[in-house]
Amino acid sequence: YDTISATTAPMAMPTPAPTETRRSAMAGGPAGVYGAIGDDVSGAIPLVVRGVESAAEGGKVGELFQYAISTPVTIARQQSAMIPIINQAVEGSKISIYNASQNAKHPYNGIKVKNSSNLHLMGGPITVFDGGVYAGDALIDDVPPGDERMIAYAVDLGVRVDSTSEDKSDALAVSLKIVEGLLTATSKQVAEKTYTIKNVATDDRLVVVEHPLRSGWKLLEPAKADERTEDLYRIHVPVAAGKSATLKTIEERPVSQTVWLKDTDTDDLGMFMRVREISEPMKAALTRLRDMRGAINAIDTQIEEREGRLEEIGEEQERIRQNMEQLDHDTDLYRTYVTKFAEQEKEFETLRGEIKKLQADRAVKEKELTDYVESLNVE
Repeated sequence: YDTISATTAPMAMPTPAPTETRRSAMAGGPAGVYGAIGDDVSGAIPLVVRGVESAAEGGKVGELFQYAISTPVTIARQQSAMIPIINQAVEGSKISIYNASQNAKHPYNGIKVKNSSNLHLMGGPITVFDGGVYAGDALIDDVPPGDERMIAYAVDLGVRVDSTSEDKSDALAVSLKIVEGLLTATSKQVAEKTYTIKNVATDDRLVVVEHPLRSGWKLLEPAKADERTEDLYRIHVPVAAGKSATLKTIEERPVSQTVWLKDTDTDDLGMFMRVREISEPMKAALTRLRDMRGAINAIDTQIEEREGRLEEIGEEQERIRQNMEQLDHDTDLYRTYVTKFAEQEKEFETLRGEIKKLQADRAVKEKELTDYVESLNVE
């Protein structure tokens, strides 16, 4: 139905509302006007509760659509009339729609409507009646012929939903690849969510769970959603009266980490070697890298030990100098300090020579490691 006056703006209604209910209807077009069912309007077409004939026909105009009024309607000045635009049954089924971001505890009563007519249903406000009783109000977008829409109109207090979430990462990488010394380790991040749905109503429910669709994540369980939009999975969960049902969703996404093997320590190399499915060439390459890095680390340890001893000698010589300044040069203690000082100087020079040789050995092994890493291409 729609109200028409000097300017008409039709609005589609899936089913006619009972005449005993007086509610305002607003036209969906940009030049909307208002009216009320049951007004004493001069020139209006007589209506009955059931079996009203349409007074207009639909048609396309390019990408738009129009309703052409086939029966002339006379409207007195400053008066309006409501005329039936579309009076045709369309397909639909009752559902409950759960979206945690809208209501964390309860779904909404809803209707899944399919425009099975050959006319365009204009979007706008609608009133829903269930068994002839007012059930709620809702908004609907335009519905072209053959298209479907879900309409939510009231909270479904007969159904309660509890949900729990768990995010976890696979401790070990699942795949490795080396390209010119750059190792890419790919692991998995897994997200699980469980919806527990309890139906305390006296009739069965079909609950449509709207689960977020996140970029980069793949839905593993269930294997396929019943419906999918740009940002939602819709999963149907039937719940018998007085019973409960559980829906578990599992999603995963790959997480990649890239490292330059030349700078990777032995612990990280050992971790990569524990990947469940590692190829023999990859295992051999990582084993050799670990051994080469271990040899360099051993040299570093030897250099640190000798450098530490040099610091100790420097501290001892400083103490000896201070003591010698207080002693007579002819005393036995002074001569002992001189002997010890000479021994330490000899050890000092020996350590410096060893450090220099170790540093040279390290440079050779470091170059061998760099050349090997830069040549690595393994999967």
